[in-house]
Amino acid sequence: MTGREHPTPLRGLLRGGIGEPTAFAVGYTPPVLRTCKGAAERRGNVAHSASCGLKGRRGVQPRRGVGKIHWHPLPIDGVVPACRLTHISPQLAMARTYTQLLYHIVFSTKNRERTITPEIRSRLHAYLGGILRSEGGTPLLINGVEDHVHILTSIPAAIALSALMAKLKAHSSGWVHGIGLEHRTFAWQLGYSAFSVSCSQKEGVLDYIAKQEEHHRRQTFQEELLTFLKRHEIQYDDRYLFE
Repeated sequence: MTGREHPTPLRGLLRGGIGEPTAFAVGYTPPVLRTCKGAAERRGNVAHSASCGLKGRRGVQPRRGVGKIHWHPLPIDGVVPACRLTHISPQLAMARTYTQLLYHIVFSTKNRERTITPEIRSRLHAYLGGILRSEGGTPLLINGVEDHVHILTSIPAAIALSALMAKLKAHSSGWVHGIGLEHRTFAWQLGYSAFSVSCSQKEGVLDYIAKQEEHHRRQTFQEELLTFLKRHEIQYDDRYLFE
């Protein structure tokens, strides 16, 4: 057994001392599972197998690492075997996932009240961008007028858009409330609209968001949103659209 891959495949999920299964398939022998050179001869096959965590739990000490769980055997009569069991965790697997999730997000103030005043608008947009970055997103542009906001941002695959929007609206409205008593009634609408954007459309969307004040000299928020919903073939109910 010395210096060779362990001959016994793992059957099912091998559980460790922290109670979480590793990610090995049934019958799979991971290449990183190796015997410890010389340890079997020094301590005997039974003691060595136990220290590796392959039979029983004696002498095994799990330690969590970034993207891995390492099995570090405890000393047996002063001898520390050199083997360890490593598995690929979901976090490490995500490093091999490639996405481009770009969204044009639009949401208004409650009842479309004109509460995003020029005095707080740029600061509010910057704060929204900070929240997105803290959640792993990459905001490309944030702009709007008195009653609504447009955001073009990418988001990581591991975060649901609905969860991100809940944090974005809750934290930003709380920030506005803290500015002064005159903003204590500030609130966002209950929902939001989000439209996926391809790379070929990105520049056009950036230009559109940058020119919000110009667009809304001739078009209301309601007219704008209806145009987007129809363009993206999203079904809606007129009775609840602008509640």
